[in-house]
Amino acid sequence: MSQPHFWALTDMFAPLSDEQMGGAKLPQPPAPALPDYLTDIFGEPISVYTREQAIEDGTLVDVSEWAGPDQMTPGYRVPVCFTRALWELVDVEARLGWSAMRGRAHDVLWMASLPLQAGRSSGRTKVKLGRKNYILRVELDGDGVTIGLPEGF
Repeated sequence: MSQPHFWALTDMFAPLSDEQMGGAKLPQPPAPALPDYLTDIFGEPISVYTREQAIEDGTLVDVSEWAGPDQMTPGYRVPVCFTRALWELVDVEARLGWSAMRGRAHDVLWMASLPLQAGRSSGRTKVKLGRKNYILRVELDGDGVTIGLPEGF
């Protein structure tokens, strides 16, 4: 039975290589194969909705460019996405200016990094956006990190 590939938590916040800093795309792990016991019961999947498709459809918003070590400390070494609902909360205050939106995104990225730095591959954390506190869900899998509101997963 093949094991799914997960990013090593210890590698998440190490500096990117020069090639990665120069705009090269981060390496993508292969899609994990389903365990044999699942395909024995259910057969092969009829369809698969990939992270790339979710980004193209607008369901996820790729914020990897803002999450790298050249943008924040510690920076993420894996791709990072916000769910659309979370992005709308970050972007809703954009009327205050570009720096306000970047600041809110940075706050979310920082708070989301805390459960990951503690060695967990998923978790919840609290962040204040504007005048309201929100609970965030953070998930690390073979495709990277996804951050969103719990009901958006």
